[in-house]
Amino acid sequence: MDTKKIAATFAILMMALGIAGYAYAHWSAYLYIDGTITTGDVGVEWSIEDYYDEEYEGKDVAILDVYIIEDTLYIEITNAYPCYEFWIDLDVHGTGSVPAKYVGYEITSLVDPYNIQSFLDLSVTCEDLEQIHYCEYGYIYIYGHFLQNNDAGATLPQDVTATFAIDLEFANWNAIIP
Repeated sequence: MDTKKIAATFAILMMALGIAGYAYAHWSAYLYIDGTITTGDVGVEWSIEDYYDEEYEGKDVAILDVYIIEDTLYIEITNAYPCYEFWIDLDVHGTGSVPAKYVGYEITSLVDPYNIQSFLDLSVTCEDLEQIHYCEYGYIYIYGHFLQNNDAGATLPQDVTATFAIDLEFANWNAIIP
């Protein structure tokens, strides 16, 4: 009888090992994943819709010239005087595959030997630029006003010309922290 018990135990052990081997073979299968990732791009183009100034009657002497070279807006004002005001309206067109958002502006290059920038009160506002998608439009409005005196108390110099550039920054819409 002992042989039958040993044989039965051996048979049960062999069956258990067979089941465990079968289960292990199924639990150790490999799956392979191949993928391709293509990133998008943030792109905007802009154009000048309009620009104009407002001068007092009999004082139409200032000359405002606005143009874009590559991605930089240039503004040239000749014969500016205290209280001279100007407006620039820009169209912004989304060209990238990733939505863009307006971040801010920076005055980058400046030919200003008389520190005229310190007399310039400049504001930039936006419309429809919370999130600009491919083929959508937004608008940027620039307003400038020349002050009589700057913060240091100096008076706006006469008969000089200044040139400056404004770079507008756009970024991936979800990379901006409000």
